[in-house]
Amino acid sequence: VAIFTVLPVDTLVTTVSGGMDIRKSGTAYAILLGLNSFGGTVGGVVAGFLVKFFGLDGANWSALPKWIVAAAAFKLIILPMLCLVPGGAASEQAQGRSSQASRSFREPHAE
Repeated sequence: VAIFTVLPVDTLVTTVSGGMDIRKSGTAYAILLGLNSFGGTVGGVVAGFLVKFFGLDGANWSALPKWIVAAAAFKLIILPMLCLVPGGAASEQAQGRSSQASRSFREPHAE
């Protein structure tokens, strides 16, 4: 199950760092993976505090529905941070790649 949560993040990190200048892509990849690891550590610490707060001790599971709702709500915290992502950078890069691919595909037929 854990691999299905890690793969999208690894794909995002690889795509972002691969889209950078060749001299900076390795550094960007290392920084982004470091931030991903730091986020996982912080998430584990916060989850530990929340488990104690909700009283989930392995014997009493009455607060489990509250835990599930809280965990889902915390995953939504990332949504307001989407405004920090540059809007046109990824789409312009993708359009540039697709136009280059379509030009190279059409050139042999243009003769």
